[in-house]
Amino acid sequence: MKRILTAILVLAIGCGQGQVNWQQASNWRLYRITGNAIFSISVDSLRGMKSYPLRTDSMAGLLDSVHQLAADVKPAWMGGTVATCTCDGKTRKIIISDYAGFFYDQSSGTYFQLSLQKKDDWMDYINSCVLKLL
Repeated sequence: MKRILTAILVLAIGCGQGQVNWQQASNWRLYRITGNAIFSISVDSLRGMKSYPLRTDSMAGLLDSVHQLAADVKPAWMGGTVATCTCDGKTRKIIISDYAGFFYDQSSGTYFQLSLQKKDDWMDYINSCVLKLL
């Protein structure tokens, strides 16, 4: 019985880690990082780099229908862009895919997918902001 309770507790804690209310996130910033550095650069290193602020209201509107992908789903990467945001008082590093409308929250190790209805608007907005960093 003790093992069952322990397993339930571990699952409950693990499932809650990826749950983020993206509409409440603020202080969005986009960075022009390329190659494998998108995965290895730390949040502390990003603070000293050139960035572009993303509009909180735009991000909230685009992320209103985002859903978490199952833990066993690992989308293929063909390039991406790094962003940060503040959520629950913590700075989170987000890696945005250059295609397919998904992103990776490095803080929780979780992938999120935008709805089909928002995917193109998301990509257009992110790409237009990346161009402002050049």
